[in-house]
Amino acid sequence: MKKEIVYFTDNRCEERIVDVCRRQILRCTDIPIVSVSHYSIDFGKNIVVDLPRATKSLFQQILIGVEESKADVIYLCEHDVLYSPSHFDAVPYNSKFFYNLNRWAIDWKTGQALYRYSCCTSLCMARRESLLRHFSALLKVIESGKYRRSRHGFAPGTHGISGVPYIGKRTFKSKQPCIDIRHATNFTPNRWKKEEFNSKHSIKWWEESDSIPKWGKTKGRFDDFIKEVDAGKLPGI
Repeated sequence: MKKEIVYFTDNRCEERIVDVCRRQILRCTDIPIVSVSHYSIDFGKNIVVDLPRATKSLFQQILIGVEESKADVIYLCEHDVLYSPSHFDAVPYNSKFFYNLNRWAIDWKTGQALYRYSCCTSLCMARRESLLRHFSALLKVIESGKYRRSRHGFAPGTHGISGVPYIGKRTFKSKQPCIDIRHATNFTPNRWKKEEFNSKHSIKWWEESDSIPKWGKTKGRFDDFIKEVDAGKLPGI
């Protein structure tokens, strides 16, 4: 079964973060990469798109990468996530969307870490055909004006959307966590308090911490932490 990574970026994240995250992907796996960006980058097979920063553009970038790929299984990867090697060990065993729930968020200012239940597009993997069906139909819904970000969200298979085939999802937890870096230009909101979430489901498994399992202490030392990641000095990863 052929695997490939579709990496998408709006090129808005701070370069020191992006560079560490890209190098971490290359350390984790030798799976081929198709990258779709707003300006040229040296990362896998790069496709440049002339699009504004918007929800529709994000979905277009993913679809462009999926169409370019000829793999059976695709891992969606984003520019501000530190992936663990075990994330890429998982392989979707049916047509549903698979989500890695072993995700910690980290605040780039304070180093505060947070774990909660979340299915994120950046930690999604699926069969190529499932991604093609979903995003092709979703873009048509957006063009019709019927898509609502607050109601329909971003992650495929997590919401029923009229006009989009419902494929469904499965979840798993990788052996080591992945880290979603929350910074000044994230496309989705940064929320660190339970009361900022409308759904109780979104605060399931809530855990705040000064450190991240397998990765080490993060609070008060974000800069040092990402330097350690970049140097490959972390035990357990």
